[in-house]
Amino acid sequence: MCIYLYMLLTRTLKKWNTFQMKVILDLWLVHTFYGESTVAESEGEDSSDEWFLEQTVSDNKAKEAVSCYGYGFANKATGLFRSHEAEMMEIVDIRNADLKDQEQRRREREVKELEDFNEDHYLADLMDPLSLLLNALKMAPPYLDSDINLTTEEEDYIISLPKKSYLVSKVQKKILSLTVVALVYSWAYDRRVTEGDHCIESGWAIAKVCPVLSYFEDFEDLRFLLVACVRRSITYPMLRSWDLSLLTIKDTSSIFRKGKLAILKCLLKVRKLFMESDPRYILNQLYLDDLCVWIQFVKEEKIKLLADAIEKCEIKKSDMNLNLDELEYAAKLVAEEEREIGEMSKNLIKIKMEDSDDIDPEDIYLNLDELEYAANLVAEGEKREIDPEDSSLSSFYSTDSESD
Repeated sequence: MCIYLYMLLTRTLKKWNTFQMKVILDLWLVHTFYGESTVAESEGEDSSDEWFLEQTVSDNKAKEAVSCYGYGFANKATGLFRSHEAEMMEIVDIRNADLKDQEQRRREREVKELEDFNEDHYLADLMDPLSLLLNALKMAPPYLDSDINLTTEEEDYIISLPKKSYLVSKVQKKILSLTVVALVYSWAYDRRVTEGDHCIESGWAIAKVCPVLSYFEDFEDLRFLLVACVRRSITYPMLRSWDLSLLTIKDTSSIFRKGKLAILKCLLKVRKLFMESDPRYILNQLYLDDLCVWIQFVKEEKIKLLADAIEKCEIKKSDMNLNLDELEYAAKLVAEEEREIGEMSKNLIKIKMEDSDDIDPEDIYLNLDELEYAANLVAEGEKREIDPEDSSLSSFYSTDSESD
């Protein structure tokens, strides 16, 4: 019936100019399909930009932000875990999202991250970083001194997008804005890891680091979002570095400071990577396609405010709830102990070689027990000259000639 009325109204208004027709038809469609309550909720401009600021989200608000436990852009999608269960299990970490509210999704994510965090991997990247990590840390931020232009392929895609506007509530504006932040952060992290040359694993890495895509979690608090992004970036990708995560936050701020076109280009790059990473094209249908349209209507002033908020947001290791400070402190103590033992062994070898000029250095081997004994002497603060003839060190050195 509604479609029939729409066609009838279109024919009646043929004599009107295009602009008049568009206004009347849009208003009629909004009233018919969305109802008056949705229009009233979206009328007027925001009185403030508090949706960019850090704030604590109550459980009630988090539950109000989702409708029937939906997900995707403005939580408009439901039922995918019933109709596309196999594909969804490949691309997201959450299970049965249709049956879980926002609080349940958040708890499930945090528990899984705690289980998956690998202390050895994190400490290895900290104490003995690969050259790949060192190169990632040296990279300049994206779009630093270059003009931002869309490729022909990106322009064609933008033109193909449906011409529509979105009537979303104030809370949903905040959620959508922070969803874009999460996507830009994830893309920027993968950019550093791959040195700007995204690879076949980039689609997986971006979806994995982004908590919105992995758990369909809505965020209303910028700081909560960045903590979640950093937690995932030191838990899942190949390079798990605190310094790299903080640099990525700076990259995200710099991209937002460049304006809507820079953000749109990032979203388009993510969308392309998902198209090449089957079946992650579903994430485009859920989020990216609508976000590429919606971001074009966000005011530049609000984007600049969000860039400022990202830059000012301080993230601490204690926020991760992964005992990072304690882990790093213990690792540094072990490294220092090993260094002292190494120095002690060098000194003992030097003393023995000075005492026996005809000994080949290759014939010397060290006894670990004696090294630990010597290290303990240093740790206890005992000062004495090490005598090569000391009976306590008599078994410390041995040569082939002596063994014969």
